[in-house]
Amino acid sequence: MAVMFIAGVAQVAVRLGGVRSLGTDEVVTLSMAVLVFVGAGLIVRTTDHIAIEVLQYLPDPRMRRVLRGIGLIALVVFGFVFGYYAWDFTSTVTGERTLQLGIPVVVSAGAMVIGSVLIVVHAAGALVRLVMGEDQDHDGGMNVPRSEGEVSGR
Repeated sequence: MAVMFIAGVAQVAVRLGGVRSLGTDEVVTLSMAVLVFVGAGLIVRTTDHIAIEVLQYLPDPRMRRVLRGIGLIALVVFGFVFGYYAWDFTSTVTGERTLQLGIPVVVSAGAMVIGSVLIVVHAAGALVRLVMGEDQDHDGGMNVPRSEGEVSGR
């Protein structure tokens, strides 16, 4: 993120000075790709990804676990499909480079592959923990009270 920020500021400074682009826009774009794709895999681990969280409102803990499991299975399938297409894309851009700085395009494409692997690994790990009973009751980090006793503190 620091690289992206510094390159962005440098790009603005260079443009204000009347100089043409030095390729910092390529650095910003590639670092953004790495941040997004690798970050997607890490967000799955921390369960900070965007989700429609209705599970915390279901009174039956077994139903919450089943639906969480279905969501994790869908996430694993998504990770495999995304990984397949990311790998296919990576193989097509192997020799390509950016126009100004000559940075290999495979850097951002490789980040897609790494991100998909992280998504699969973390979602599958969460699924295993759920099946083994080690996963805590998941509320999406919202800490929403589930019963009247939790609301009143009794």
